[in-house]
Amino acid sequence: MTKLLKINFLCLLFLALMALTFSQPVWAHGVVWRQAPSDKTITLSFLYSDQTPMKYSKVLLHSPQDPEVPYQSGVTDLNGGFAFIPNVPGLWKFAANDGQGHLSSGELEVVFPEVTDLAAPEARAAQSSPASQSPSPAPSPALASGGSQSPTKETIALGLSLIVNIALVARLLWKKPKAKALS
Repeated sequence: MTKLLKINFLCLLFLALMALTFSQPVWAHGVVWRQAPSDKTITLSFLYSDQTPMKYSKVLLHSPQDPEVPYQSGVTDLNGGFAFIPNVPGLWKFAANDGQGHLSSGELEVVFPEVTDLAAPEARAAQSSPASQSPSPAPSPALASGGSQSPTKETIALGLSLIVNIALVARLLWKKPKAKALS
């Protein structure tokens, strides 16, 4: 019986080591934040007729390029505010619905000389003069971790803990049962 337990444990240990050896490391992708240029941001405020804000109302925003598919959707904030950064000039359509029968909708003409591409800040900086550039906040270092990193101290400690726990289970399984005393 003991020999069978040892064989089963060794097979289990072998499978666990094979899984750890041949598995790929899994890292969460990193995220960053940045402040959008305030000269391109448009903020809308949705209010009831008594000037109280439409708090947490659903908003749909449609760009001039595709009036069928929403460009952006979201909810207003505590003050009834909703902000967006248009990517093209033209007639933008929006609607805010509080889910209680109140709907505020409208159109907004957006005009600007060049299309803003937030994905390429280097190209934008090269086109503008150094005197007109304003510094933007740096991304949060705590959130700016990338996707391909070396193992951290926590993951190393987790791996060592797993090995120690497997060894303890092995020790418990291989412990010889005590002989019962005859009365």
